[in-house]
Amino acid sequence: MKKILLIVIDGLGDEPISQLKNQTPLEAAKTPNLDFLAKNGICGLVLPFQFPEKPASDISHLALFGYDPKKYYLGRGPYEATGIGLKLLKGDVALRVNFATVNENLKVIDRRAGRIEKTQNLIKTLSQIKINGIKFLIKKSYGHRAVLVLRGKNISWAVTDGDPQKVGERAKKIFPKNKAAKFTAKILNEFLEKAHQILKNHPFNKERERVGLFPANYLLFRGAGEIREIPKFNEKYGLRACCIAGGALYKGIGKILGMDLIKVKGTNGLPNTNLKGKIQAAKR
Repeated sequence: MKKILLIVIDGLGDEPISQLKNQTPLEAAKTPNLDFLAKNGICGLVLPFQFPEKPASDISHLALFGYDPKKYYLGRGPYEATGIGLKLLKGDVALRVNFATVNENLKVIDRRAGRIEKTQNLIKTLSQIKINGIKFLIKKSYGHRAVLVLRGKNISWAVTDGDPQKVGERAKKIFPKNKAAKFTAKILNEFLEKAHQILKNHPFNKERERVGLFPANYLLFRGAGEIREIPKFNEKYGLRACCIAGGALYKGIGKILGMDLIKVKGTNGLPNTNLKGKIQAAKR
């Protein structure tokens, strides 16, 4: 039986920069393997679905696998949660979280708190917060990333993001997108305030400040959503698929679509990921 190998290099496209003589990083890079594939293969552009603007990674991957995001998109939170092994229950609301650095006016200084790695102690402290009977389950992903899951009654995924996506702008308040989400927006804002007070006074962050590092004193939320059943990849195409990835988002999408997750030691979604191990696993 023939095998199909789909290699997705997410985010490869970029902007020209002056340091590279107004070239993009890809234009400036030496790419003998990509050149070989282009010369010996077939090149083209694929637009699986019409997008109103530049799509994010989660939407893009759904589209690449032939799933219309307008119909099957769950929100970034559920994909990331599933990717780090959290089992979401019906009615849970999951959000992607960044540990970030803000000033006294909540203006974002660094969206990733200096790409902080060690956040376990902070997460342990935040996991003790409860508001109005709602449980807040927070789990580390990798680096500055984490996932927050709300579990309880009368909660909704229909809330806005708190992440302004830009340094220098104020962290956003969470707003409901409909009446049913008013309670959820309210408790998320309360959680943010409690978390901020805990984080900015945490000994771990005080020590980071003392040695000149960015403190992880705020949480930036985005991509609220809830899990639901969507057609599995093999049901849709009659093909059995596996997923080899380092990032939680991609593993989560693969798992939700019913793909087998192949674990490769040293894959982390970062520049030092184990590419050789990924290739060897794919060949098997």
